[in-house]
Amino acid sequence: MNKDVIFLVGFMGCGKSAVGKALAGKLGYTFFDTDEMVERNEGRSIEEIFASSGEGYFREREWEVLISLKGIRSAVVATGGGLFLGAQHRNFIREQGISVWLDSPFEDILKRLKSGPVRPLFRDEADLKQMLENRKGRYFLADHQIKTDDLGIHEIVEKILLLLSSQ
Repeated sequence: MNKDVIFLVGFMGCGKSAVGKALAGKLGYTFFDTDEMVERNEGRSIEEIFASSGEGYFREREWEVLISLKGIRSAVVATGGGLFLGAQHRNFIREQGISVWLDSPFEDILKRLKSGPVRPLFRDEADLKQMLENRKGRYFLADHQIKTDDLGIHEIVEKILLLLSSQ
């Protein structure tokens, strides 16, 4: 296992991108965001990809982006919320580095999603809560879990750094 590549996993709106940028900056690592990489490769937003090509197409592009990161070093990767769900994806991440689940309370996620950019899978609160519950069992398979309750970005980064230094 390569310990100098950190994959941040978790539900949409849990802060993977913001925490990832701050963590990479603190470590002097390269930062990758799989959602941004898909958008750049496709030349369109995730919302546009979902609307015109569907979720299946997006998931294939997401997998291609993940594979393109094989062999990277000294990096932090913010993964899309669905990218840790499949066994194939989890195994790849496990081979390439360590995974850290940013476990955020539903209320925090909901607040961020309501004030942030459009998310194609966010239709209503009940569906969102059910989706989170359905995914938690797979997020639990991450190497580490960080509860983000009431923590700011820099506090979460410090928790991750403490966790990494103890290995």
